Amino acid sequence: MRKKSSMFQLVRHSSATCKNFDVFFEASYANQTLFFDIWVESAKSLASSSSLFSSVWQKNWGIWNGNVVEVFLQKKSSSHYEEFIVDFNSCCYWYGTIKPRAINYCPIGIPPIYHVQENHVHIQWPIEGEAKDYVGNIHACLGDGACREYFGIKLKATDAPDFHQPEFFVAMSDYVAR
Repeated sequence: MRKKSSMFQLVRHSSATCKNFDVFFEASYANQTLFFDIWVESAKSLASSSSLFSSVWQKNWGIWNGNVVEVFLQKKSSSHYEEFIVDFNSCCYWYGTIKPRAINYCPIGIPPIYHVQENHVHIQWPIEGEAKDYVGNIHACLGDGACREYFGIKLKATDAPDFHQPEFFVAMSDYVAR
């Protein structure tokens, strides 16, 4: 059974001109699995009326241009990190990065399990070791055009959001219930 954890609010990036969303998350750990629950408060559904994406995650390049949540994880002893992205139509994308914006790879192993229900995403991510062995970040990209909003646990102060900043990853154990 999962340990109960505290709810945290994601920080809105300073580039936001609209404030249509609030994003909250809980994290927990059990049996070599990190659990993430992300809720978006919104006046409307975040699912699009027609998804251009596939149930086969390898085909979903560009999914981050829609309404998505993104979880980045990096084992402290590793130089690379992985990213798992889920949209509100229950499509996902999973990949690894050796060098941000330069060298990516297809992860090997058990992919995260996820479930989407309205404006809530639940992710179960199998890991090697314990939560204290990992750093990462949770992000959300929501809305369209001039009203696109970006969120994260910790964000770099830049004109445009850039989530591929491992130096801004946080200790997952700081957010997981003890």
